[in-house]
Amino acid sequence: FTKHNSRFIMLDSMDHGHFATDSAQYKWFVGELQKAQKSAANTFVVFHEGPYSVGPHGPIEDAVKNLVPLFNQYHVRAVINGHDHIYYRTIRKGIGYFVTGGGGAPLYDLSNAAKVAIPGDVYASVHHIILCQVDGAKVTFTTIALDKDPTFKTPWHQSQLNPRVITMTSKGPRDTVI
Repeated sequence: FTKHNSRFIMLDSMDHGHFATDSAQYKWFVGELQKAQKSAANTFVVFHEGPYSVGPHGPIEDAVKNLVPLFNQYHVRAVINGHDHIYYRTIRKGIGYFVTGGGGAPLYDLSNAAKVAIPGDVYASVHHIILCQVDGAKVTFTTIALDKDPTFKTPWHQSQLNPRVITMTSKGPRDTVI
C-alpha cells in the first residue's frame, strides 16, 4: 500500500521457497520495487522472518542471498521484521534493518550476536515498540521500551550509537538523542 510519499510492501516469509528467484512472490516483489522506485520517496519492506537477527532464529540465509540484493538495488529505506522476540537494529549499505519482536511474548536470548552483529548494531532482549515517523525524505524510527526500564538502562549492546532513535534521510542514517 502507499501512504503519502511512502510505499509499504508486505512479503510472505513463512515458506522460504517464496524467496527463490523463480517464485511468483519474488517476481511480484521485483515489480513492486520497480513501481515504488518510480513513485515513492521511501520504500519499506515488512515480513516475518528477516535476513538479519541476533536472536536464535537468525539469520535467514535465503533472505540474505535473494532479497538483500534487491533491497540494495532498489534503495529500500528500511526492512522491518519480527520472529525473534528481541530488538535488533543494524544498518547494512545504508538500509535500516529492524527486528521488532518484543511486543509482549516471552523474550528470546541474543544467541547469534557473535555470528551476526557488526560494529554499530544495537540489540537487546526487551519488550518494546518502534514508532516510525515520515516527513518527506526524513524517516525517524524511535524505539520505546515497554517494561522494566523505560530509560533503556537494560543492557543494550551497542557501539557508539544511541539505542533510542535513528533518523534516516536521503543522505543516509544518523543517530540522534531525543
